Amino acid sequence: MGTRQARRGWRASTALLVTGLLTAAPAVLAQQSPAPTEPAPTAPAQPASPTADAAQLETLQSQLSALASEGDKLRQQLQAKEQELAANAQQLAAAAKDVADRDARIAALENDLGAARAAVAAPEAKVKELEDKLAAAAAEVENLTNRAKALDSDLTASRADGTAKAEELATLTTQAESVAAAAAALQVQLRDAQAALGEAQTQAANRDAELTKQRAELMAARNDLSSAEAQLAGKVKENEALAVAARDLVAGSEGMAAELAALKQSSAKLEQDVVAAQAENASSQSRSLALEQELSAVEAPKKLFFGKLQEALGPNSGAVFEDDRLIFPADIVFPSASAKLKPPARARALEIGEALAAASAVLPPDSPWVIRIDGHTDRSSVGGQAFESNRELAAARAVEVVQILTKAGVPPERLVAASFGEFRPLDPGNTPEAYQRNRRIELTIEDH
Repeated sequence: MGTRQARRGWRASTALLVTGLLTAAPAVLAQQSPAPTEPAPTAPAQPASPTADAAQLETLQSQLSALASEGDKLRQQLQAKEQELAANAQQLAAAAKDVADRDARIAALENDLGAARAAVAAPEAKVKELEDKLAAAAAEVENLTNRAKALDSDLTASRADGTAKAEELATLTTQAESVAAAAAALQVQLRDAQAALGEAQTQAANRDAELTKQRAELMAARNDLSSAEAQLAGKVKENEALAVAARDLVAGSEGMAAELAALKQSSAKLEQDVVAAQAENASSQSRSLALEQELSAVEAPKKLFFGKLQEALGPNSGAVFEDDRLIFPADIVFPSASAKLKPPARARALEIGEALAAASAVLPPDSPWVIRIDGHTDRSSVGGQAFESNRELAAARAVEVVQILTKAGVPPERLVAASFGEFRPLDPGNTPEAYQRNRRIELTIEDH
């Protein structure tokens, strides 16, 4: 018991020391943490890294506040656990004293029970002795009675010596009466002894019952003591865990305070970076606006050109306009493996060329714009025929259209022939219809 008390005292001292550390931690952190500075005005568009650093600084401040609050909670829990441990120690000491008292009472009861059993043995022997004497007296009375009856018979038979017989009979009668009186006295003694024996047996039974009850109470008290010791051990473990958590919290708070101090020291530099970034962002926005204006100036003629071209061709021309390109109508299609348009298709291409020539008037004459003619083929191989590859075939078709457009009035210095061969199909299928769609001519505007 002394060892357990000493161990509890040592643990309580350790917990109190940790409590002291927790109490001092907020003051230490307050000394280490510099005063907060006013945040810089938030710019409309800040760079990613200063914003992230400012957010990290705010997060660390929140975490430090949370750690301080958590430290207060742990300190309160630790104090509550200390009080609970002290109460449990008092209860445990009281339970141990109760067990010791019960042990002493049981020892006294066992001594009393031994004395009671010894007291019962004496009346039992006395009763046995009296019963034996009473049996002997009864036998003697019976013997004297029998002799008296015999003498009475003899007296009747012989009257001659009746006097002697009568005297003998009187003597026997006196002896019988004396024996009967002694037997009566023995019976009284026997009743008294039996009563004493019953009382002694009753007392012994009562002491047995009390002893059984005390033993049951002692067993319950020892069970309660074991349960209290187990609970106290659990509380001690919880107390140790709280002490460890408190030490970790103090260490973590100190680390957070140091990191917060470092971040606050660099906050001025961050603010300067933010100002510089804002200036750079404003400059970038200005450059972006200028570029957008330049792009708009470049794209506007293209949009105007395609608008005029679509208007000149009319809604039923069959031409397809997609973003900044024109796909020639489906009736301007080259025969398979050929770079020459048939007369009807050639005439249709001339019509497109005239519309192109008219629409190109909206393009700025001082801009280095060109109309790029892209030739496309299907996937049919042309190797070993008039052309070595589909790329050559597509190039020849683009050159054919350039020549037609030149004849239609488009300035030749504004025309460029290009070839994609079979590598940009509109239809990935393998049907004749898909192949016919992929054999096409496309037109785009480029600013060189």
